[in-house]
Order: sequence, then C-alpha cells, then structure tokens
Amino acid sequence: MKNLVVVYNSKSGGSFTKAKLEHRFEAAGLEPVAFIPTDKKLGRRLNAYITSKATIAVVGGDGTMSLLADMLAGTGATLAPLPGGTLNHFAIDLGIPHDMDEALKRLPEARRHKIDIASVNNVTFINNSSIGLYPASLQTRRRLEDYFGKWPAAIIGGLRALIRFRVYQLKIDNQPLASPFVFVGNNRYDVDKFGTPTRGRLTQGVLSVHVARASSRWRLFIIFLHALSGRARVAEGLQSFTVRDRLVIEGTTKNIRVSHDGESELLSSHLTYKIHPKSLWVR
Repeated sequence: MKNLVVVYNSKSGGSFTKAKLEHRFEAAGLEPVAFIPTDKKLGRRLNAYITSKATIAVVGGDGTMSLLADMLAGTGATLAPLPGGTLNHFAIDLGIPHDMDEALKRLPEARRHKIDIASVNNVTFINNSSIGLYPASLQTRRRLEDYFGKWPAAIIGGLRALIRFRVYQLKIDNQPLASPFVFVGNNRYDVDKFGTPTRGRLTQGVLSVHVARASSRWRLFIIFLHALSGRARVAEGLQSFTVRDRLVIEGTTKNIRVSHDGESELLSSHLTYKIHPKSLWVR
C-alpha cells in the first residue's frame, strides 16, 4: 500500500508498542512511511499526511478512533481502523477482524468507502454518547483505573453511579421528560441482539435515541436486563426513536456531564446532537 501511515496508542487495551507494530506490519508485507504515537505532537506530525490524503491506520481503542475521525473527517484522508483496543466496537461494526494479524492481512484489499459520524456540541463521536448513569460511572472509572485496573474500576464506577442514582430533568426537542439515562447513537443500534448492541450499517444518516423512563434503581435494572437479553424493545419504560439531522437536549443546570466513545466531560447543558452523513472515508 502506498502512502500508509500508522497512528498508535500504546496505552490502549492491546498495548501495541512501535516495535511490536513494526514486526506485525513487516510480517504482513506492509511498509508504512511513518509510525506516529498519540501524544501532544500528533496533530503537527500528522498534518502533512492528512493533506496528502494518506491512509491512516489507527491502532487503539474507540476513543483513539474517535480522535482520528475528528481530525480526518472532510479531508479526503482515509481512516483504517485496526483492533488495538479492549472491545473495538467501531472496528467490529465495520466488519474488521478482532485479530490484528488477520486485519493486517485484509487491509490492502479492504474497500474504501464513506461513513457517517456524529457530534454533540461539536465534539465528534463515532459510536455513541450518553447522559446520566454511564458518564457518572466513567468519571469514577477514570479516577480509579490507574490503581485497580480498567475492569475493577469500571465495576466500582457502575456500582457507585447506581448508589448515587439520579433522575435528570430534561427537554428533548422541547418535550419535557425525566430520565436517569439517555443514549444517542451514530446510526441505528440493534437493541434486539443478545449482549452488546451493534450496528449493521453506518450510512443510514440517522441518530438513534434510547431514553430510560425509570424513576427507581429497580426499574432501571429491569430495563438493563431486557437490553442485555436482546429484548430491549419490549422493556416497559424504554422509549426508542431515530432522528435525522439534529437533536436538541436541554438540562436544568448550566453544565451536564456527557459521555462520548468511552470518554466523558462537562458540556453546556444545551446539547445539540448532529449526524454528519458520509463525512469520513474509511478502509
């Protein structure tokens, strides 16, 4: 492959160092022109390759993919996701093998095409964003994972968010509602599938929205069990719909914590979600 660049996050779940990646790419018969780490100099180092419309192979988790999607959208450069994270939701939804060697083997012949991305208050996300329980658990997880590891910290974060259960007073497109959890996805998620919801397509040009209408921990737990078993659509108290173009969600406070692709931050509580159809080239 010509004009191939590798961006890697060695701190992601796959723990791929430059030396390990050089060996893997060489074994696959691929010769990248550069290996660039996701540090503070990433943008400056990558700029010339983006301008030349290079193929940027990205090794990292969904947060890393989201960062690169934001940089590459609308430029003509191509994002080539590789399974370098813990769960690799984005790569899986694109049909990319979970095994790194198999993914590299297929890369030269992989189809180049455009997909949708989404944003909340101009912050890009490729998978989903949420308000309520999950962002609260992420905040705790980030604080504890250096001490306990990712998964123990995630469990502690989830339990703490449940103990501090909170119902948010919101307006969705000017319609008032109370909810402990709102999920907004880039394209339609299959919530009738057992386990983690997935997407069959990333080119539908819609935002999928799932709102938990639960006023207690028990009711939310029941909704969660239905979702986990692939029966979310029959869960009493779960409202699901899709929107095109944009969605406006308003909170009652100045700022609200929002998650996006495994990260969380405080944003203005006047949230504008947008879908950006076919704005990102992927391979």
